[in-house]
Amino acid sequence: MSHYLIDSHILIWWLSNAANLNTNIKQIIENQDNTIWVSVATIWEIGIKQNLGKLNISEDLLAAINDEDFKILRINEHHANYAAKLPLHHKDPFDRMLIAQATIENIPIISQDDIFHQYLPFPFLNNLGT
Repeated sequence: MSHYLIDSHILIWWLSNAANLNTNIKQIIENQDNTIWVSVATIWEIGIKQNLGKLNISEDLLAAINDEDFKILRINEHHANYAAKLPLHHKDPFDRMLIAQATIENIPIISQDDIFHQYLPFPFLNNLGT
């Protein structure tokens, strides 16, 4: 069984069945042998964007995550400590938290955010083809 942490845009695209999501990512998420993780930071980020009117998700996000059988990755003190010490390549605190969580938990992130590459080596899946 493999574990994957999905970035916020991947979660949004998955839930909205967006064409942006490439075939390889769809196959990873659809594979019942994989565990798909959603960070609490992602839930927080999406909630803030909804509240600001920058994002509209028609469904209850927590219910949708549960319906998809995705697992919630909680933030702990080690994640917070690591994220605070990361170089400032990425200014987005939510993404910096994902980088910290992925590194500490050794779970690859599925994202299309190329800035994540600046934090290598850490588990990261990108450019999976179409």
